[in-house]
Parts: sequence; structure tokens; C-alpha cells
Amino acid sequence: MDNNETATLVEVGLDLGPVLNMDGVYTCVKDVDSRFVFCNENFAKLVGSSVSDIIGTIDDRAQHVKDDEAVRKSGVPLLNHRELIELPDGSQQPILTQKGLWRCSTDESEILGTTVNFALQKTKKEWIKDLGLNKVDNVGYFGIDHTHEADKDSTYSLNFILIDNLPKLKLHKLTMDEQWFFHEGSPLQIYIFDLVKKTATVKVVGRNINNGEKLQVIVPKNTWFGAKVVNEDFNLSSCSLAPGFYDGCSTSLPSDDKERKTFLDHLKQMFPEYISIIDELS
Repeated sequence: MDNNETATLVEVGLDLGPVLNMDGVYTCVKDVDSRFVFCNENFAKLVGSSVSDIIGTIDDRAQHVKDDEAVRKSGVPLLNHRELIELPDGSQQPILTQKGLWRCSTDESEILGTTVNFALQKTKKEWIKDLGLNKVDNVGYFGIDHTHEADKDSTYSLNFILIDNLPKLKLHKLTMDEQWFFHEGSPLQIYIFDLVKKTATVKVVGRNINNGEKLQVIVPKNTWFGAKVVNEDFNLSSCSLAPGFYDGCSTSLPSDDKERKTFLDHLKQMFPEYISIIDELS
């Protein structure tokens, strides 16, 4: 990296400080070694540091560095990318990131690093509060979508479910198909085991349809299924049943230890490639 380029960038960045420090704008620039050569005040305050302390340090967040390298190698910006940033209190803040290319001002074919701009997204706690969700054992955070109550009858049910892997959605089955609709967060992997057809299917509910994720999926009736989020983030989706949920429509794993072990052993024997997943979701 040319020192003059860095000096020029910092100088320009400081000149643009009043603009870059507008509310809600978080910005940084890193060189090809993922070394910070610029960040604005908002970024520094968010991570509990100062601009002077950050400039010159190397980003040690493995996934962020990996994404930087992918952008530089491909030459293609990474847009509307959801990721997590750790705050000083240890909590994880969801952000929506735009990663672009920092090019040499005299030779645009020369890539000097990556530019990063992001905005904060609503946290798990905020979604739980705003939607009035309650924690349910073996499920996650659950709540009814009351906006439809006035027009609703017993022919269907509609609810919100937020899963953060604490807990994961444990294996169970329903007597009717369940429709899942993605709203927010990271992808959710739904593992579906059909003991009659002897098939195992993984459906991913998420926003990145170019990566094989689906905005909506269906879990067939009478199949055993569970789910987990792919990272430390959360997933917020809606689930719909028709007919509506009623007592007895859901079957959980056997409560008796011996019966539970017998069933899970049978499931593992039928789907040996999913042994670790079955353990996770049981």
C-alpha cells in the first residue's frame, strides 16, 4: 500500500467528517491486509474505541476478513449483506453491510482495499419486545400475530417464531402441513425426516435466494422436523397452519428416556449422515 494513498484517504476522510458522521452512517476503509486506514466517529464509538486507536490496526474478525478478501478477488461489491458486529458489552449487533472496492485514484485497475458502509438492524431483544414474543421450551420465542384476529376462524392459525439456537427448534411432527415465511435475521436450516418415504430434506429459510435460500417453505405433515440458525444470529419467521393449531396436532419426542433413546437410535440408523444433527435437535 502506498503511504501517499493512505495519507490522501485519511485527509479526505477528515474533510468529509461532517457528512460521514451523519446519524446512522457507519464507515471504514481497509487495505489489502485488512488494516484500517480510515473510519468515522460513529464506527469508532460503536465498537467502544476512537478513530486514532483504530487507524493502523488489523481487523482480527475472521469472517469479516474473509468477506473482504472475497470482494477484492471477485471485484464484485457485496451488497445488503447481513452480519454481526460485537459491541463492547459482548453483545452481538446485527448490521446490514455494503462492501465495495477501494481503487487507486490514478489506476482504477489497482485495488487497494475495501470500503465498508453499514446500518444497524433491529436486535433480537427489540423484536421480542415489539412483537410480544414469549420463550417456549424446545421452540424458541413464540407469539400470535394479533393483527388477523378479527377476521380469523379455526380454519387456520398464524404466528411468529424467533429462533436463536438458545434453544434450537427441537424435533417434532404435526398432523398438517406448516408454511414458513421469512421476515428477518440469518438463514434458518429446517431438517425434515420422513420415516415413511425414508427421505431426509434440508430446507433453508432466508433472504439470499441466489444462495439457495427460500423466502417461504412448506414442512409436510407427519414428518419429523427441527431447525437451527446457521450462525450466532437469530431468525424471525411466520408459521401458518391449516386447519388451525389444536391440542394433539403436535407430537414431541417421547418423554420416557428409554422410549426416547429407542426412537432416536432408529432415526439415526435410518439417516446415519444426520447423526450429529439429530443429536443437536433432540
